[in-house]
Amino acid sequence: MSSLDNAKLKELMKIEPESMSKEEYESFVSEFKNAQLLLPVEIYSKTQSDEINEPLSFKPVTIEENGCKCIPLFTDNEELKKDNPPVSVIAIFMKDLKDMLEDSSEIDEIMINPSSKDTVCIDLDSFFDLFEVRNNPNDWIFEKARPLNQEVKVYYRELEPFMKKQAVDGVYSSPDPLKASVNMHFDDNIPYLNVLILPKDTRTVYLGGMMDPEMSCDILLAPETEFEFVSQEDEHTMIWKCVNQKFYD
Repeated sequence: MSSLDNAKLKELMKIEPESMSKEEYESFVSEFKNAQLLLPVEIYSKTQSDEINEPLSFKPVTIEENGCKCIPLFTDNEELKKDNPPVSVIAIFMKDLKDMLEDSSEIDEIMINPSSKDTVCIDLDSFFDLFEVRNNPNDWIFEKARPLNQEVKVYYRELEPFMKKQAVDGVYSSPDPLKASVNMHFDDNIPYLNVLILPKDTRTVYLGGMMDPEMSCDILLAPETEFEFVSQEDEHTMIWKCVNQKFYD
């Protein structure tokens, strides 16, 4: 597994919450929301079939702490080893974890580095609330986005088909900036693939060259970009077309 760079987040976790300045708190929230952390999982089959190609699913490992059911997360392999982790571990972005837990009534807290002296616990409601804060200071990034000069396809992967589940009348609107890749095989260990058709003149922020192409998405779309469902190609592949970008209205 590739190493993750969460050094800044770990440094901020050393500061007691009551001692944090406003700038340190905002920095922590930003680092955490955009972090990719290690999540121990249990792998299982959704059916009783013994077929070799039967798709597998997973659920987060949970631990009990002071009567609360918690999901443990780890900033890096070093922290993971302290906890004698189970065999199966995935790297997950916090936005994807939020989507995965939105319908959960069993989880009480998120716990980062549970075996560290700098453990951070966040109750589930507070975790969700972090993503309700709009990053308005970053709007300038999207205001400078350039329109495409031709139609292109980009790819967005999910642990579960959240886009389809959250679509209203066949239209999905992303409440947050949406990160996608021009590489169809990006993060191909994540099972659900959304093929996003971006017509000519769709405005995008291209991140290629700024990030490691093996680790990061390279296309960024503004909040409130709307996608219309086109077709279901197979159990794990869905086709969408960008039909509106309300951010620019």
